Amino acid sequence: MTNFQKYFVLPESEKLLAVYRCSLMKTLPCYGKLYISSSYVSFNAKGFATKAKMIIPFQDVIRIQKLRSRGYIFHSLSILTQTKKEIYLEFSSITRRNSCFAKLFLQHKRALESQTEPGKAEKKIKDWEARLMEDEQKDAIGRVVPNDASLPVLSRQQTETIVYKKPEKSLHFTCITIGTRGDVQPYIALCKGLMKEGHRCRIATHDEFKDWIEEHGIEFRTVGGDPGELMRICVENNFFSVNFVVEGLRLFKDWIDELLTLSWKAVQGTEIIIESPSAMIGVHMAEALRVPYFRSFPMPMTRTRSFPHPFATPNNPKGRLYNDMTYVLFDHAVWRAIAARTNAFRKTTLGIPATSYEKLEVWKIPYLYSFSPSIVPSPLDWLDWIHCTGYWFLDNPQTGWTPDPELKAFIEASDARPIVYIGFGSIIVSDPVGITRVIIESVLLSNVRAIVSRGWSSRHKQGAVSEEADMLSRHPGTIMSVQSVPHDWLFPKIRAVVHHGGAGTTAAGLRAGRPTIIKPFFADQFFWGERVEEMGIGRCIKNLTVDNLSAALRVVSTDENMLKVANRVGQKIRAVST
Repeated sequence: MTNFQKYFVLPESEKLLAVYRCSLMKTLPCYGKLYISSSYVSFNAKGFATKAKMIIPFQDVIRIQKLRSRGYIFHSLSILTQTKKEIYLEFSSITRRNSCFAKLFLQHKRALESQTEPGKAEKKIKDWEARLMEDEQKDAIGRVVPNDASLPVLSRQQTETIVYKKPEKSLHFTCITIGTRGDVQPYIALCKGLMKEGHRCRIATHDEFKDWIEEHGIEFRTVGGDPGELMRICVENNFFSVNFVVEGLRLFKDWIDELLTLSWKAVQGTEIIIESPSAMIGVHMAEALRVPYFRSFPMPMTRTRSFPHPFATPNNPKGRLYNDMTYVLFDHAVWRAIAARTNAFRKTTLGIPATSYEKLEVWKIPYLYSFSPSIVPSPLDWLDWIHCTGYWFLDNPQTGWTPDPELKAFIEASDARPIVYIGFGSIIVSDPVGITRVIIESVLLSNVRAIVSRGWSSRHKQGAVSEEADMLSRHPGTIMSVQSVPHDWLFPKIRAVVHHGGAGTTAAGLRAGRPTIIKPFFADQFFWGERVEEMGIGRCIKNLTVDNLSAALRVVSTDENMLKVANRVGQKIRAVST
């Protein structure tokens, strides 16, 4: 057994691969050595005031990324673990930092690919922890025992501290949201769950979703607005750009009064308000009605230094200060856009005084995030009332839907080529014919078969068979064109998925355990694209070209290790999904 194995209490089979000198960033930087081995990343510093010892199994690592650091002298990287702890390391040389990053990234990927069954992996970690505790107890012999040593030892076993108590009476919930179908669907799933518990539910959103919501037995109220116009502004203008601000202000100037008035009507008689933060106005209604208020979203909107606001994801990591700043800028920009009219409405209609962003104390608002903590672990700087609840899946979202016989025949056809799904949701694109051409050429080059959903095209051209549908129909047996298809039915039957990176579609692909290609257009789609790549379960292509898409299709349709990792992620999500 080597000194490395003895010191970190690792098995003889653990092979040391590389050693780097760096600093572990704590209150005082701890200068020492980082050890990369087959299954662990370990650190040791023996300074008098900066002693540190750290051992992390690669299977507990979620993300490894390069970071900017202090000026041009030091160069950083961070390691995010499943226990929500983010470890920061600094190197004196950019070459050394990049070499360490590459070694960590590759070994993390290998460790995930060779991961044992969950039960065996957990037993292996527990055995290692037991050996480590025994080693620490041996080292403690002869040390001075502190005066409070007689205090009881805290149990290492997790215990249930919060007991759910069902409300004694039926409550009325109103959910307020704006945006696309993907913004509405999680609330339908939530309301159906609440209704099973005996509560009454209402959703206030755009008129085009009225029939769909009422099909599920949920009350509907309108907030006006055109989701298509919202989509156009988001796709055509980068967030935080001058054009986006100008176009957004123009749209909201015409709509904000209607949104406020109709939302106030929608919440009458309700006892609890749950709102998407994109709607922005529910907090004022809850204050006037004196009812509990929650925010819910399928992507993180709470200020943190761990990652940037999903609407401001940069091409390269900018560091913790940048991450923190993006949330502040976004929140203040939104408030400045609606403050005047909102305060006028508060005084004239709600009967409460005007307010400011500081007085609203939005950091105190409880959040219910409808995504999995195994995909986005809760950052350490989030407060106790910020909850990641897991995904809110709506199975059979289209009541009465049955698969087309032609679609079933296409899936069941005997062919060695894997089937992929390609669809960009309800995104409005400026050149649907051009995108269709890229899709067709990429599919033919990649030796795959494709089911192409034309939702993004149909918003551009209504009526009979469009030019894009005609182009797709020229390749029978290779390309099947559909208007729409429920993801929960289709995704488990195919090899991989290609989409825009909407939170709901991303969740459906992850749940099915399918490798994913994301072509983001705006907002949080870039955030989810990065997460898919970081987790080793897909590709993010920011420029949709034949070369980029065909290369990504070849990877997701042939990489068996990627499929294994994606399947593991799917198993975790399915085990806890609501």
